[in-house]
Amino acid sequence: MKEGDGMKWQMPIGVDNFFDIRSKHYYFVDKTDFIRQLIDGHSAVTLITRPRRFGKTLTLSMLEHFFSIEKEAQSRRLFDGLAIEGAGAAYMAHRGQYPVLFLFLKDLKDLTWPQMLQSLSSWISYWFIDHEYLAESPAVNPDLRRRFLALKQQGAGQNEMQLALTLLVKMMHQHFGKPVILLLDEYDAPIQQAWEHGFYTECIAFMKQFLGSVLKGNRDLDFAVLTGGPAGGQKEYFQRFE
Repeated sequence: MKEGDGMKWQMPIGVDNFFDIRSKHYYFVDKTDFIRQLIDGHSAVTLITRPRRFGKTLTLSMLEHFFSIEKEAQSRRLFDGLAIEGAGAAYMAHRGQYPVLFLFLKDLKDLTWPQMLQSLSSWISYWFIDHEYLAESPAVNPDLRRRFLALKQQGAGQNEMQLALTLLVKMMHQHFGKPVILLLDEYDAPIQQAWEHGFYTECIAFMKQFLGSVLKGNRDLDFAVLTGGPAGGQKEYFQRFE
């Protein structure tokens, strides 16, 4: 739908869901050529570093709606008239063809490491509840399903929590039969919080395993796109993952 069709168009202030932007008459700056760039060639991990309110979450939501198998029906008309559609049928053939895991770390704002570890346990449980179908999937290894249930019920220890993302991606790969695209928004939020409140050592040790195990040399992962704050504030953090 275009401006001038009789509908009242709005500025998308505070709206970061791509479906809402495209279906509820908000203005949208077309960034879908980024999808073409990812299809043409991408690193195993792409890191987008921008300050707040630069549209990072909306960009990841756009990627989720384009690539996700589970959103294939919902996204059928969302890309009409956009740059990715204009790029040709070969690119649009990728729409709705991949298992996609889209997660946020921005709400981890605890003041001590024990509190943050408890929050991480809760968030992991929420993520696993959202993917509860994996616990019943006959395509998934039964041992992995048992580990899944322990994390979902918050009955796992710190070592198991550190491998939670790796487990979830592996199970999705087994269930869908295709490697997973991981979209992780504000990956550095807990690290920044830990730096500011004196528990950086504990947090970075956890996050190195939590992220490193899923991002490095993982055959269950197709590729990952991460967002975070300005690159200057992340150089040391990212070096710790290498």
